[in-house]
Amino acid sequence: MIVHNEFQPNGQTWEERATLDGLNSVLDPSNISIKNNLIDIIHKAAIQNVLKGKKIDNILDFGCGTGRVANLLANFGNNYYGIDITPEMVSAAKKYISQPRRHFFCFDGKTIPVEINNMDIIVSVLVLQHFKKVSDLKDIAKEFLRVSSNNGICVYIEQVGKKRDEKKFIDAFNEAGFTLCELKTVRRGRSISSWLASKINNQESTKWITVLKMLNNIEVNFPPLTETYEEKIFVFKRIDKYCLK
Repeated sequence: MIVHNEFQPNGQTWEERATLDGLNSVLDPSNISIKNNLIDIIHKAAIQNVLKGKKIDNILDFGCGTGRVANLLANFGNNYYGIDITPEMVSAAKKYISQPRRHFFCFDGKTIPVEINNMDIIVSVLVLQHFKKVSDLKDIAKEFLRVSSNNGICVYIEQVGKKRDEKKFIDAFNEAGFTLCELKTVRRGRSISSWLASKINNQESTKWITVLKMLNNIEVNFPPLTETYEEKIFVFKRIDKYCLK
């Protein structure tokens, strides 16, 4: 079982971050620029491109935080389920997102609290990287399999680089019973678009955000100028033979 303290980020705890305004609660907690806005738009566009055109009944947001992508995901499925290990995050999500068919639950770090073989899509954004032990990552991948419907899909965005090898994410999900369908870079940490975003005040977001998004789309198609981490979207499909009865 995951120990809650092992799941905490560096700096402020998740409990403390849950009290912050807007995107600061789940992205950079000290941000006063448009960087968080840019990251949010990039993540949502990448998820939307994967889910577009798919028929979805139930969709799970693993590590939902304060519900950053809840409304986006709910537009693709009949029922949205958001789970998080931090009760304060779940309380904030329930407070700010109260539309029908949006359900939020606390997660104990071990067992996903939804029915077996019921989730058509599982989405997770910058969450799995906090599973510091490979054994814990493998266990949660098995949980994803347990609650996935036949031919279910897992879509997650994670930071990879020198300290976080993308292979460990791929191996964990392959071992659990998924096959990798897509792997694509959506953003780089040390890039011109990220640097510019960090210098622009929130008040000027409308003016700059479209330009920076276009610049980011160009940057991810070329080798990075300096060594940096990358944010990649992983798309896995459940292998039919693993469908549990």
